[in-house]
Amino acid sequence: PLHIDVKPPYAIPQAAFAQGEGDEGGSRISEVELQLPPPVLGRRVYVEGVSVSRDRVNVSVRAATDISLKVRVYGGEGGGALRYAGMASLDEEEGATFNMPLSGDNPSVTLSWVDSLGQAGAFSLSGDQIPYPLPSVDGDLCDAELTSLAWSRTAVSGTVSTDCERQVMETLALQTVSGHDPVRVWAVREAEVTGITGRVTIEVGGNETNVPLVPDGDTRFSLAASPADGSHNVSIELDLRGALTVPVPPLVRLREIPERTEPQAHIVSVLRPGRSKLVYETVTVFHEDGTATNHRISARLSIPSEQVSISTLVPVTYAAYVAAEIVERDPYVRSRDETIELESTVWADAPFAALELPEPEPPPEEAEQVPASDGVLEDLFDSLDWEWPW
Repeated sequence: PLHIDVKPPYAIPQAAFAQGEGDEGGSRISEVELQLPPPVLGRRVYVEGVSVSRDRVNVSVRAATDISLKVRVYGGEGGGALRYAGMASLDEEEGATFNMPLSGDNPSVTLSWVDSLGQAGAFSLSGDQIPYPLPSVDGDLCDAELTSLAWSRTAVSGTVSTDCERQVMETLALQTVSGHDPVRVWAVREAEVTGITGRVTIEVGGNETNVPLVPDGDTRFSLAASPADGSHNVSIELDLRGALTVPVPPLVRLREIPERTEPQAHIVSVLRPGRSKLVYETVTVFHEDGTATNHRISARLSIPSEQVSISTLVPVTYAAYVAAEIVERDPYVRSRDETIELESTVWADAPFAALELPEPEPPPEEAEQVPASDGVLEDLFDSLDWEWPW
C-alpha cells in the first residue's frame, strides 16, 4: 500500500535554561516556547502511470503542489543496493517521467519531496506495485514472455513476445503392417510445424479484450480501463493451434498365398546316336562265250546322331506362403492445440487532486517603541525574579 509520511524538516527546540550557581542568588532565564504551525496533511505527488519493460521501469508522477522531488531505485541482492538517483523541481499539476533500471528479486522505487511550506514526506513502490520480473512460460509450440506491461489513467497495455518451434515431437498411433498379420504401435515422430495461429486474451478487473497472435514476434495489446486505486491481477491467455506435418515410415502390406498345384510344360531332350553299316552283294555276270564271272558289290550306309526334343506336362505343387509388399506413404497432416497462461499485476494510484493550502497567517502588528520610565526595568526584573546587575 502507498505510505505517506509528512514531517517538517526541522526539530522543535526544547525549553532552554540559563542557570547560575544554585537556585538562590543566581541568574535564571525562564522557559522559551516556540510554537510551530501544524503540518498540512495531504498528497504532494501522485503516480500517473507505471510501465515495466524487461529490466527497466518508467514511473510518471504529477505534483499536487510546488515540490522538490527526489527519486531513488533500490535493487540487487536483498533489494537494498542503490541503483539510481534523480531529482526534479515541479510546479503544481506539473508532471515528470523517470526511466530507471530494475534488478534483484525485490526492487523498489522511493520518491521523497519537500514542498514550498518546508514540509517533507516520502513514499515507496515495491512488491505488486512494480510488476517485476515479468512472467514467461515455456510451451510445446511456443515460448511466451510478457516483455512489457504498463498502467495509465485510461488503459492497461503491454507486449507478449513468442518464440515458436520449427519441429516438435508428435505421438501417434501408427499401423506398420497390414493384411495377413496387422501390427499397430504407438510411435513418437519428429513433426515439422508448418504454421501457427492463435489469439491472445487479456483480462483486468472484469474488463477483457483479445487480439490476434503474432507468432515469432511481438503481440501488442491495449485494454481501455480505469482501474480503482490498488493492485489488480492481469490474466493473459494465449490460445495456439499449430499445423503439423509428420513423416511416417513405409507400410508393410502382407498377402497370404494358399497351397496350389499347377501343370508345367517341360521339354525333354534325347540324343539319338548315329550308326553306320557296310552292306555288300555278289553278282554273277554271264558272258557271250558262255563263261560267267562273279563280282562283289559293297556300300557303307551311315545315319548321323541327332538331338531329339520331346515336350511333356509335369504337375508342380507350391506350398502356402505370405508375400510382403513395401508401400510408401504420404506424411500425416495433423494439428495441435495449446493454451499458455501468464499472470502479473498492475497497481493504480488514487485520482489526482491538487493540494489545498491553508490561508497564510496575517503578519503580526508591529510593536510601538516608547521610552521606558524610571523604575520600569527594575519592576520587570523583579517580576522575572532576576537580579538587577547594576
